[in-house]
Amino acid sequence: MVEVKYLLEEMNVSEIKEIIKKCDIVLIPIGTVEQHGDHLPIFTDNYIAVEVSKMAAEKISKEFPVVVAPLVPFGKSTESKNWVGTISLEPITFIYLVKDICASLAKMGFKKLVFVNAHGGHVQLLGALTSDIARETNTFVAVFDWWQTDIQDDLKTGVRESGEAGIFHACEAETSQMMVLRPDLVNKERIAESYPCKFTESSGYKHLLIEKPHHLFSFSWNFEEMSQTGAVGDPTKASRDKGELIFEILSDALCSVLREIKEKVISSASA
Repeated sequence: MVEVKYLLEEMNVSEIKEIIKKCDIVLIPIGTVEQHGDHLPIFTDNYIAVEVSKMAAEKISKEFPVVVAPLVPFGKSTESKNWVGTISLEPITFIYLVKDICASLAKMGFKKLVFVNAHGGHVQLLGALTSDIARETNTFVAVFDWWQTDIQDDLKTGVRESGEAGIFHACEAETSQMMVLRPDLVNKERIAESYPCKFTESSGYKHLLIEKPHHLFSFSWNFEEMSQTGAVGDPTKASRDKGELIFEILSDALCSVLREIKEKVISSASA
């Protein structure tokens, strides 16, 4: 059986020219380098973004090819900027970086660009950039923010044990995911619950709430206001089994999105 290649970084020029003839969708995993408390590595978001992208590309390859671009490892991490371990870009630097990457991928021949985003600090920036990038590169652009899928509901009815804001940062979900990806980098002796002291209903807030779906509008905050360790949530409830379930849910959700893009988005003009 011939192995299907889907990682752009492993292809040579001839292979890229060939894959573009039958593949117009490219996934762009994007994370950041930032503190994840005392028990997870600073590369956590990046590991997750790559894994979700690879799993989806491998699953969907039975139906049609999708290519995974090299990881975009650095991002805007304003909320963690003052913490040791965080390497944060200025917003304008991030914007130019993302635009240049998309321009290069579009020039290669990819017509549908899908960011697989694993960092909350990118949601508004990437969302605002999609139309500009699409217009400038004549492509269709979408953003898949993994935690904004139905994962919250699936976990609530399935395996979620943490309370309000228990799944947020270096939490039950991310710790479970890292127990699958790099268990050797999870410091179990340092795992401790770290529910936020503000911006929750339990701490007396009605509108300024950090956990979806009740997050009605954007407001400023940083991790120093809510946590002594940098983690926000309850990683004590994490497990490898939960991590495996989360990745299955996310990769299936992304595959569903990719099918719709493949079937419904004929060109950037029709998008």
